[in-house]
Amino acid sequence: MDEIRRDQRVTLMYVSAATVEYVTVIGTAVPDTGAMAKAAHWKDSWASLYEGQRHGCLVRLRDGTGAHRIEVWSGSGSFSQEVTMKRASFVLSVVCLAVASSCAKPPAPQPAPDTKADEAALRAATDTWLKLYNAGDVTAMGASVLDDAIEMRPDGPELVGKSAIVAELGKDFVDNTQAQTATVDEVAAWGDIGMSRGTWQNTSTPKKGAKKAVTAHGKWIVLHKRAADGSWKEWRHMWNQDRSAPPAVK
Repeated sequence: MDEIRRDQRVTLMYVSAATVEYVTVIGTAVPDTGAMAKAAHWKDSWASLYEGQRHGCLVRLRDGTGAHRIEVWSGSGSFSQEVTMKRASFVLSVVCLAVASSCAKPPAPQPAPDTKADEAALRAATDTWLKLYNAGDVTAMGASVLDDAIEMRPDGPELVGKSAIVAELGKDFVDNTQAQTATVDEVAAWGDIGMSRGTWQNTSTPKKGAKKAVTAHGKWIVLHKRAADGSWKEWRHMWNQDRSAPPAVK
C-alpha cells in the first residue's frame, strides 16, 4: 500500500490457466479506504489474505482516467489499445477493482533459530532419557518417542513405531536392572530437525540368581523432531555394540 501511495502506476494481470488467456491492465491506482466501497466489492474468498481484516484494503483504478492501456491474449493472438475514458469506466466496473498484493498483510518474519538453546535442549533430552531408563520408567520414556519413530538395532530387525520401541524397552527390565551412562559428543539442529550422537555403556544386573552383571558399550545416534510444544522427540535411533576385545595371545 505504501508503494502505491508513493507511485500510483500499476499493472494488473488476470490469467485463465484453463484457457491460457490473460488480460493486462496498465493504469493509475488509488487506495480505496471507503467502507461502503470495500463492502460492495468484497469477496469472502479473499479472507485468507487478511488476518483479522473484514474487508482488507482495496486498490482501484481511477475512475474515467485510470486505465491507460489494455493487452489481451486469447491464445490466437494479442492486441493492445489505448483506453478511452468511457472504456476505462467500464473496465473499472468489470475487472479493474482488485486486491493489490501489496495490501495483504505480509507474514510475520520467522524468528532466527536459537541454535545454542536447541543444542542445550538436545543434550538435556539425553540426560532425561538416561534417568528414566535407569529408573525403569518405560512409560515416561515412551513419551519422548514419536509415533512414527524407527529404531535400528545391531542385533535384530528394526523397530517401527512407538509401540514396538516401548515394548522392546520393557523387556530390558523383566529380569534385570539397568545402569547406563552415555557421552554426548555432538549435537546439531536444522530448523525442526535435531541430531545427537555419542557413546554408551550399560551394566545389566540379574534381579535373581547368581549370574554376574554384564557390561556392554558402543555408539549411538538419534535424529530428533521438534514437537508442537517445542520439545525434542526421538524420531530415528541407531546404535551399535562394540565387540569384546580378543583374548591376549600367550
